Amino acid sequence: MSNENLHKAPRCDDVSECALQFYRWCINAQEDGRSDCPRCTHTRSLVAKADVKDHLALLSLNVCIERLTFFCEHMIETIMRVERNTPQFFWYKGVIVAMLNQNQTKVTEILLLGFQNQGNIKVPFFLLIVVIYIMTVCESSLVIGLVSSTKKLQSPMYFFLQQLALSDLLQTSTVVPEMLRIIINEGATMSLFGCITQFYFFAASEAFQCLNLAVMSYDRYVAICIPLRYTSIMSNNVCVKCILMSWSLAFDIILITANAAAAQNFCEKYIIDHFFCDFFPLLELCCSDTFFVRVEVTLLSVPVVFTPFVLVIVSYVCIAHEILKIESTTGRQKAFSTCSSHLAVVSIFYGTLIGIYVVPSKQQLMTISKLLSLLYTLIIPFANPMIYSLRNRDIIEQLKIILIHRND
Repeated sequence: MSNENLHKAPRCDDVSECALQFYRWCINAQEDGRSDCPRCTHTRSLVAKADVKDHLALLSLNVCIERLTFFCEHMIETIMRVERNTPQFFWYKGVIVAMLNQNQTKVTEILLLGFQNQGNIKVPFFLLIVVIYIMTVCESSLVIGLVSSTKKLQSPMYFFLQQLALSDLLQTSTVVPEMLRIIINEGATMSLFGCITQFYFFAASEAFQCLNLAVMSYDRYVAICIPLRYTSIMSNNVCVKCILMSWSLAFDIILITANAAAAQNFCEKYIIDHFFCDFFPLLELCCSDTFFVRVEVTLLSVPVVFTPFVLVIVSYVCIAHEILKIESTTGRQKAFSTCSSHLAVVSIFYGTLIGIYVVPSKQQLMTISKLLSLLYTLIIPFANPMIYSLRNRDIIEQLKIILIHRND
């Protein structure tokens, strides 16, 4: 087609028809190398110069969307004769790009690789995870049952411990059963919906733990720094409201995050080198721009991660200042013992989160990332009941009473 005929080419009054013709030509180019551009040789030459046919054949269409978008801009300007950088230009471009995106292969299943190259340790590792999971469920259920059924344990501290055990139970039950299937099969598939659902419940339990640990640190601050007002400040009504607000805030904010992840375009890439569906590995599968999603998640993490962390730091600074005022060594040790377990768990919990989500992840550190994830998805929920509760004198006494009554 000559340049003279180019200007005589019929105008594309229907933008959808024009975009569809250009789109079909691009697809045909990858299939059989057709060169009968429906509008002009100029567009065809642009495609040929960028070797789009080779790219489409080797990399598939969605990888070339950026280049195809560039061709769309030229098509709108040269064929449709719409001036560049005008509202009409951007509208046409949006319609064409949307049609190009429709051809992308939509991912419906995710492949989780888990722990690769386990060799002879696969079965022992599987059995170890099973034993730890069973013990975690038993420990957490025991704490929940004892606090619920024993009047002596009806205090704010034990109420918060009960909620911590409940979140540990939710977290491990969300991750571990699927992880066991991945380990024994050396990788397993999960539906995209199931993957996002797993992330939702796992992240909600993690967010609640951040908030609950902050509430517990405030409880310890009141108990040590202003003990005479402890009963009035940490009343039953206040404790219940704090927990309800923590659960509600955790689930609501993570729901926004999960919806943001579900709204992304997942195409072609479907492999996650992990043993569960975490947020950032899931975002790596997106073929759409995730910058604003990452910014949104960072902002949403402020009320459920950073603010509780600051509250924990401030509480323990005040507690340390108050403990240093105590003259007797025995008094200092007694005051410190009431919050030492909480401080240890907070350090491990936030240290692990920082190691995974704050420190930039690198491919060569994927094994370390998996081990850290294993620490806070399995080991910490397993250790929490022992650190907090099963070393507690009141809980041990109530457990002995129950066992004695059963034997009688």
